Amino acid sequence: MEISGRVSQANGRLKAANTGVTIEVKGNRFVLRATLPPKPGSKYQRPYQQRIF
Repeated sequence: MEISGRVSQANGRLKAANTGVTIEVKGNRFVLRATLPPKPGSKYQRPYQQRIF
């Protein structure tokens, strides 16, 4: 199976588990996207959607 198919399956399982995290493929990297607390020193005060490379 191709990587994109496996990522789609994993995202389906994450969604079914109600985790609020998704996996993306950017070039040759995997990226996680989720709503997380702000980073130290950030202008945001509340959790917001971030990508972790």
